[in-house]
Amino acid sequence: MNIVTLVGNITRDPELRFFDGDKSVANTSIAVNESFKCSDGEWKENTTFVDVSVWNNNGAENVASSLNKGDRVLVSGKLKQSQWEQDGVTRTKLEMVATEIGPTMKWAEVSVTKTSGGSSNKSKPTYNTPEEKF
Repeated sequence: MNIVTLVGNITRDPELRFFDGDKSVANTSIAVNESFKCSDGEWKENTTFVDVSVWNNNGAENVASSLNKGDRVLVSGKLKQSQWEQDGVTRTKLEMVATEIGPTMKWAEVSVTKTSGGSSNKSKPTYNTPEEKF
């Protein structure tokens, strides 16, 4: 089973794209920080950057209109690894396809405005998460 939950800070404003008429995707990335104590007693911090995509009725339009660079978010979804050739070198990219995303309440207050379906001003589309097409 491929279900992952991450908490991190958005590193770039979500970018919303539309295609095939009624389909949408919001792309962003998050920085996930982890602090740990080494055997010598020194504290270290490791940061992992993860690209995040939110499709259609999983809230693509809501994410693009509500979240910004620097916001701390909790993201749940599945991990997807892409691989391609560039200049003779095999490259890989880890991406999270989000099914849920929202601000954390640890250091923020939010005001919730409900929308119809998963996207603002639209009814719920029948085309769910088309990432398998890419």
